[in-house]
Amino acid sequence: MASNGPGGSAVESRGNTASNARQYDILLNLNRYFQSEHGFEVLTPDAKLFCVLGAKGSLSVKEAMLFSGLSYRGFYLVAGRLAGRGSIVLEGDPHDGRVKRISLAANAKAMLAALQETMPLMESRQEAVPQLRAG
Repeated sequence: MASNGPGGSAVESRGNTASNARQYDILLNLNRYFQSEHGFEVLTPDAKLFCVLGAKGSLSVKEAMLFSGLSYRGFYLVAGRLAGRGSIVLEGDPHDGRVKRISLAANAKAMLAALQETMPLMESRQEAVPQLRAG
């Protein structure tokens, strides 16, 4: 689904290939591993929401909040920051006026490309921590 909103058009969720989604899942799994084993997260809240949207595509605000694991207040602070930078788009759902949808903005492609440059290193190191294996 592609749509227009303030800050640019949304990245089409079809653009989230299985390989890209797997890469974001690796980062999210790494974050969960460190939280459960060491008591801290390695991703900032902004990066966590960015990875969730990179992995899942367009989501309802409720879904994005659940997937990111952020509190209600924390989620809206992060979403406000990312929207202010033009990194995400918040808009009404075309099928249900009660629902707000959140997706990465088209200009987020540059950030996605930078993040994806780190992925080969992440994947090559994944065997070091068996719990990180995605899917």
